[in-house]
Amino acid sequence: MSGSTQDFTQPAASPHPGTEPLLRQAIELNRAGRWEESCRVWEQILALDPDHADALYHLGHRLLQVGKTAEAKSYFERALLRAAGAPLVHFALAQAANKLGNADDELAAINRVLSLDPYFTNALLAKGAFYEKQGKFRMAGANYRNALKTLRPGTEIHPQLRATIEHAARVVDDQRRALDVYLSGAVREIRDASVPSELERYDECQAVFTGLKTAYVQNPLLLHFPRLPVMQFYDRALFPWIEKFESHTTAVRKELQDAMRTQDLGWAPYIDHPDGAPLNQWSELQRSSRWSSLFLWKDGRPIEEALAKFPAAAAALAEVPLNAIPGRGPTVFFSSLAPKTKIPPHTGSTNARLVLHLPLMVPGGCALRVGNDTREFAEGRAWVFDDTIEHEAWNDSDAQRIVLLMDIWNPFLTQTERDLVGALMSANERYYAEEQ
Repeated sequence: MSGSTQDFTQPAASPHPGTEPLLRQAIELNRAGRWEESCRVWEQILALDPDHADALYHLGHRLLQVGKTAEAKSYFERALLRAAGAPLVHFALAQAANKLGNADDELAAINRVLSLDPYFTNALLAKGAFYEKQGKFRMAGANYRNALKTLRPGTEIHPQLRATIEHAARVVDDQRRALDVYLSGAVREIRDASVPSELERYDECQAVFTGLKTAYVQNPLLLHFPRLPVMQFYDRALFPWIEKFESHTTAVRKELQDAMRTQDLGWAPYIDHPDGAPLNQWSELQRSSRWSSLFLWKDGRPIEEALAKFPAAAAALAEVPLNAIPGRGPTVFFSSLAPKTKIPPHTGSTNARLVLHLPLMVPGGCALRVGNDTREFAEGRAWVFDDTIEHEAWNDSDAQRIVLLMDIWNPFLTQTERDLVGALMSANERYYAEEQ
């Protein structure tokens, strides 16, 4: 993150060779937070070299901290004689101008910083605060937003800066919502003349444009099939069989509940990586019964005993175009999520197939997020989604959640393309198996 006082280094060598060991000592004392001791060393450096930029900057910064702003400003101006290209010195001048109430000088100094380093976090934050103080909240939000973009995931934020970052994030969020309201007003006449089904994609477009939502992309772990639509939840109209499939819900739920009352069905943890494999986000669910599975089809093979035990489920599956890939698909299973359990964000293997859910036993507080679209489960209401888009699910209730989950072909693939994908994946399995 740009803007730390540790970033400043002497841009030109001091003409006095005796300053070098003192410079190393002063820097070490600064890093240790021993400010009074470091200031004494900086003063020794300045006595040897009155134009030493590092010494002038650090001593000026200390003067700024103790309220001697005018004196600090003169130190920074002297430092610039030898360090005109040092963003930190210009930023220190901006801070001094702020304390002295010189708005024009403050903005000019901030702009000089950003001309030297457009990603200087503290300068962007200061520019946002400058416009916020002037009541120019839209410009404040724009600069705060640019500041937040400089913070990469995992960036360590100094405790003194955390409150400023949190305030900037709140202003940015407020401005996103204000812009969304403004834009909605601008298109209201067109919206009012439209039917709701025509607006769904546009509404997402506007939300992504304002920053209220994120544009998610497909990120398959195994196979990407090009030129397929990027849709989070697919339109039910693409699946003319889906209502007939849903009509089996009551029968499937009853036979599952009856079996659960009378038999040990052999539920197994869905996450079961080999020992030594990287677990990443799956560490909490590794071999845990909190997310359990009961397979009817696995890796393209029917589990005959399970299908015989659940004839109503087998009848429901007959309505569905399961993706047939020898050795890989379809996969069909009852998915059980324990109370107060979350499935972390992840992506699936290929966009050539989609995932179909039929909710069977769903208490309140159960939902699925796919990309920026979050939906609550409703018993008997099936949906189809692209699991190569980041998704997560959760059960915030005090009861078990069970859905019937399966893979189906992406409806935008032709039969020839489906056959080719199946042949490709089977050949890939053989290719690696030949060396085993």
